[in-house]
Amino acid sequence: MIITLVNWAWAFASFFLTGMLVRKIIGKITGWYMQKGDEIVVCGIVLCTVYAQVFSLFYKVGVLCTLILVLIDAAALVICRKEIIRSLKSASRPGIPLWKGFVCLVFGFFFLMAATLKVEHVDSYLYHAQSIEWNELYGAVKGLGNLHARLAYNSSFFCLQALFSLRGLTGRSLHVLNGLFCFPASVYSFGTMKIFDTKRVCASDLVRMITFFYVLYTVGYISSPCSDILTLLVLIYVMTRWTEAAEEGRDDRLQNTAFLGVITVYLVTLKLSALPFVMLCLYPLYIFVKERKWRGMITMLLSGTLVIAPFFARNIIQSGYLLYPFPGIDLFSFDWKIPAQKAAYESKEIMAWGRGMTDKELYDSGFSVWIHRWWQLLDSEYKLYVLIDLAAIIFDIRILIKSIRRKKMDARVFLIIVTIAAWSYWFFTAPIIRYGMPVVVLVPAVSMMFADRSMRSCFAGLTGFFVAVLLFQLVPSFDTYNCKIIYPEDYPLNEGRENEILSADGNEFIIYTPMKGADLPEYPIYHQFPAVPSKVNISETEMRGKDFSDGFRYKSITGE
Repeated sequence: MIITLVNWAWAFASFFLTGMLVRKIIGKITGWYMQKGDEIVVCGIVLCTVYAQVFSLFYKVGVLCTLILVLIDAAALVICRKEIIRSLKSASRPGIPLWKGFVCLVFGFFFLMAATLKVEHVDSYLYHAQSIEWNELYGAVKGLGNLHARLAYNSSFFCLQALFSLRGLTGRSLHVLNGLFCFPASVYSFGTMKIFDTKRVCASDLVRMITFFYVLYTVGYISSPCSDILTLLVLIYVMTRWTEAAEEGRDDRLQNTAFLGVITVYLVTLKLSALPFVMLCLYPLYIFVKERKWRGMITMLLSGTLVIAPFFARNIIQSGYLLYPFPGIDLFSFDWKIPAQKAAYESKEIMAWGRGMTDKELYDSGFSVWIHRWWQLLDSEYKLYVLIDLAAIIFDIRILIKSIRRKKMDARVFLIIVTIAAWSYWFFTAPIIRYGMPVVVLVPAVSMMFADRSMRSCFAGLTGFFVAVLLFQLVPSFDTYNCKIIYPEDYPLNEGRENEILSADGNEFIIYTPMKGADLPEYPIYHQFPAVPSKVNISETEMRGKDFSDGFRYKSITGE
């Protein structure tokens, strides 16, 4: 826990300092200065992620990348020293009740322990850890997805994790950022709850409660470097801020919604399943055009472009496609491009697994087949929430019809359109609860903006009940005794089989495959690098140059 805490302190300080730098730059351009600490930290997370991605395009995300970030932090400390002093003085003022401080301290200790436990996420053994290590050792590699298709799943989170892994300083890579993100997300949601002051349940409080629902649901994966957690926590944050602004009808919509619009673009770089929420960008753009705020519009569009551009560049380098695995957007003809049929199959597999179709023969099953199987595999509590979602969507459609008839569209109506679209996208593509649990709870929570006080109280009670059930289940099962005091739990040292692959100049390189075939936990994912699921990956792939850094290509492309 000690090394994990040091890692957290370094990462959080970087988020805060770089966020202050962004605040000052945007303020100089637009006259808008972010006043809230949560906005500054979120901006810092975005900037650090973009920085790591851009660096990976040219060099490995290692010691040099870290040293440059230290210089950026030092520059921010000097340039923004007055603002930083004011922020620290404001944060140190008394006013937070002692009991709230104690609860926040419990959050921190709990997530610190959870981050040190053994990695349990199967996908981390399959490709998460390998993806991070490729970034640490080589950066973005041409055609990497040819070696192992999932290494082309280009989540920007893996670059961010590589940036703060401290591999060059500690001798091993620390994958503990998810615990750090759970901590401030929980503190923010708890600390900004309005019910403590107003004694009334509002819709934004219901969205805040989803944070606790989600972190308890995913607690077993906090020690894993999976990309889901940061994606969904930031999504909950964005929806909290949006719901709060919409239900209060505040007149600061330009600044807030533009900021949140850029953050939704960032969500897409973390995980493509967040794509529908980019619709939130339309509202501030509409307001900018309507009120002729051209400087603000250009700043928002430029910021969004800077956030998404390195993500697209890494996609092109690692897979040959602008978006992977979506071979329909086929704009390039590089020799390292993953064959279209393989990309299409990968897309189909993601969708099928999300629907509970683990048998390859069922991948093309129609709606009537997969919906029945998916429903059977769904836990009872989530079946209830899906039914609540359907009722909420019917309720929302009535509101939309009334709004259309009255020719009146406000922020609240726009928000329910976005949540319905996001739920539909999740449900008809890959409706696995792990991907969409916050979305499942968001739909009725956002609908509560149009409900009366009693309905909001009932929904709060239902959500609180499920949070309590998850907490009750967690207490006896949490692996407290295996929490590590110094370093977090390391990946198991599995023995892999050595396989040779030839470089362009005839030199032999070693790639590992698991000794026990399809037994996923046996993947030699970290201590034996690089590793792939099977020998088929190696037989279909060839090196493009003299070293792994030169990339890989599919053999059939060259006719061999």
